[in-house]
Amino acid sequence: MAEKSGFKVDLPKGLRNKLASLQRKLFVVDTAIALSGLIAGLVVSWMLVYFSDRFWETPFWARGIFALAGVAVAVIFAWPWLQHWLFNRRDNRVLAAIVQRKHRRLGDRLVSAVELADHEQRPEDVSEALCRAAIEQIDRESERFSFNEAVATRKPLMYSLMAIFVLAGLFFTVDFTPDASLNALKRWALSSEERYTFVEEGGLRVDGRVQVEGVYYVPRGEEFALQSKYAFADAGSQQPFWKVLERQWKFTSASAARADDFLRAELNVQTDLANTFETLLPDPSQAVLSSGNNRDTAAMENGEVTYQIPGRTKKLELALRIGDTKRTVTIQPVARPNVELPKATVKFPAYLQYEDTGREVHGTVFPYLEGSQVQFSAQATRELNQVRLKPVPNIGGEIEPVQLDVNGDQFKSQFLELDDYRELEFTWRDAYGIEGAQPWKLSLERQPDNPPHRVDCPGQAPVVAILLEEVLDIRMMAEDDYGLKMLSAEWEAFRRGETNRLANGATVLREFEPRNLAGDSTYLFDPRKLKLQEGMMVNIYAAAQDYYRSERTSRSLPFQVYILSPEEHAQIIQQNFESKMAELDDLVRRQENLLEATRETQQKDAEQMKSDLTDKQIGRQEQEQRDIADNLKELADDLEELSKEALKNKEMDPNDLAKMAKAQQQMQNLSQQEMQQAQQALAQAQQSQQNQQERKENLEKAEQKEKEALDKMKEMQEDANESVQDMYANTLVLRLRKIAEFEEKIAKDFLENIGRLIGRNIADLDEDLRRMINDAYGYQGLNSQKAAELQVEIARFYDATQSEKFGEVTKLMSEVQPSEKMDRLADLTLRNQTSRVMGAAKELAGHFNKWADILDPKNDEDGGDGGEGGEGGQPNEDLIERMRELLRLRQAEIDLR
Repeated sequence: MAEKSGFKVDLPKGLRNKLASLQRKLFVVDTAIALSGLIAGLVVSWMLVYFSDRFWETPFWARGIFALAGVAVAVIFAWPWLQHWLFNRRDNRVLAAIVQRKHRRLGDRLVSAVELADHEQRPEDVSEALCRAAIEQIDRESERFSFNEAVATRKPLMYSLMAIFVLAGLFFTVDFTPDASLNALKRWALSSEERYTFVEEGGLRVDGRVQVEGVYYVPRGEEFALQSKYAFADAGSQQPFWKVLERQWKFTSASAARADDFLRAELNVQTDLANTFETLLPDPSQAVLSSGNNRDTAAMENGEVTYQIPGRTKKLELALRIGDTKRTVTIQPVARPNVELPKATVKFPAYLQYEDTGREVHGTVFPYLEGSQVQFSAQATRELNQVRLKPVPNIGGEIEPVQLDVNGDQFKSQFLELDDYRELEFTWRDAYGIEGAQPWKLSLERQPDNPPHRVDCPGQAPVVAILLEEVLDIRMMAEDDYGLKMLSAEWEAFRRGETNRLANGATVLREFEPRNLAGDSTYLFDPRKLKLQEGMMVNIYAAAQDYYRSERTSRSLPFQVYILSPEEHAQIIQQNFESKMAELDDLVRRQENLLEATRETQQKDAEQMKSDLTDKQIGRQEQEQRDIADNLKELADDLEELSKEALKNKEMDPNDLAKMAKAQQQMQNLSQQEMQQAQQALAQAQQSQQNQQERKENLEKAEQKEKEALDKMKEMQEDANESVQDMYANTLVLRLRKIAEFEEKIAKDFLENIGRLIGRNIADLDEDLRRMINDAYGYQGLNSQKAAELQVEIARFYDATQSEKFGEVTKLMSEVQPSEKMDRLADLTLRNQTSRVMGAAKELAGHFNKWADILDPKNDEDGGDGGEGGEGGQPNEDLIERMRELLRLRQAEIDLR
């Protein structure tokens, strides 16, 4: 190969300048394109992060894609520039080729000129002159052309406009939202910066409750309110971006609405630009709550949005968007918490000595003992968060609720003193923040600790008469609501007919441990041990004390015990015996009527005897005989009890006791023998309706037994009348001797104390002497009345019996006038006329003993005219001896007590 020619030819200056101008324009265009692409790629990827953050929390991977895409676009646009201007710059041949694309002929020749000027590209056999001439020719031809026209400017212009728009968006974004823009840049750079929101959520509440483990619990089936507060993060700028956006949205929406109106009015074109705009871009001033396809909006006003949601029974998922914030809300309906198994632990007042007692609480009223302290506890249907107790005071005012101790689903209060409150109100809230359906209200019913009640002597007659030697067994009992402490017997004695208390006393029967609510015991009332006297009336009470802060006693109603003298007791026995004998008279009349009816039945003819009427008559007669027998047996039982009572009196005449025993035995035998046989015969007669002969025989037998019973009853009636008279006479004698004994005692007492009594005023006497005189005066008045009554009764007895002895005594008493003398003696006693009192008392005692001896001489060992008749009408000595033995045994029993 031949060597290339060694001359050097440069392009003309004009051609070089044109190529340099082309290169400068290419630099500007390439740079514009590269910068536009770089701006577009990076800024747009940043803006993607920015706008994505407005709708959601852009995840890291999405931000990475946006950043990589932006960098990739920037590299795509920057790489050509780097290739053309740093790594492989364009030479003249490339520039000529660029011109060639615009000016083909000029470009071809320009390429040739560039090759001729290049030693390496120039052909070998070209002369220098020819080469220069060609280049100059091309330079002259290029003067008519602009190489810069070969550079396309539309594409860079579009890229530049795009970059300008992107930069404008960047400017407005940064200008209006600098904090959000910086936050988006940091997040675009894949930092861990949290998303910036224009609307700062101030906390979500459902009926004021916060979420529990991501779930909001609401009462099942009840309407609830979802509330969310918010604030604008850039509120300090005086014109928050979100508010500006709201105004712009409203302006744009209004403009779209006006456009719709214009098109419909002027061009008759039906459009809905406003609705389309609002659908695509919702109003930023409205918060949106959605559940599936259901949407609800609420205005963002005053920093809070509120939604009223109907009651639900199933789990509900909601999405809430407020501005550029969004969150999901899980709603779980549950039943309101309820309190179950309420209990109270009662600490009773210390004086009761009770242990703390637990009990269940039922209803709305809680009764408690005054002074008690009570602790309330209960268990709820699920775990509790808070329980509050609000006491309501008795009088005015208001007390702040107090927090109670909560342990899981249980709570309890402190021990409360309830006396100052009338009501307690418990409210509670569970771990979900849900309150109970309604408060638990307890009305407090304070109950006083009442004194013992049912203090009584059960089975005891209200009035009892006993002899001085008797001991009365009295069962006493008492009950108390909280604790019976002591049961005792109390008594107070009075002179019969007077109100001044003579003596009193008490006996503790039984003491009880705490918490004992009832008890009983037996009180043995012994008048002699208590140093009581005949003629006294004693009020006896059962008394009980309970456990209380102070001593207090409850007493039963009193029952009265009359302490009788033997003669008073004998008089009562005689009166009761007389009453029983009156009952015997009635039974005799009934037996006579029954016998007459039986005889009338026997006199009926054969046809009448067969009739049902006769059969019924016999039946009534049989029933009447049974009733008479039963009544006679009851009368015999009453006489037996009366005999037992009479045995208590040692002054009772044994003959009288024997007569009572005889009458009781006769009545018993008669009711079980003759009357029983008559009743059986009547019953057989009634059954033999068809057999006239048998009926007649049974009626005859019945008549016979009825007659025998009637005869014996009349005999008993005669004996009873005689016994009544004898007993009455004996009681009169006893009463006379009792008055005589009283007068003898007065004379004796005054004689024994004559040295201390004589010549002194009663006011100057010692206490014991004044009491003696007062007693003598009082009893003298009573015995005066008794003496008057005796005088009348003896006279009446004489009129009824014409007994000579009673006639003599009647005459003597009318001469003496004992009652008047006793009244005068009472006056002398009160004036302390000692010698006259002794004389008058001895005189009266002599009169009464004389009269008693006339009626019943002391040497009359048998004690009266009558007695139990044997065949000869004489008293039954064996029976009398047995009665005396019973009296001795009775006295021994009394002495042992």
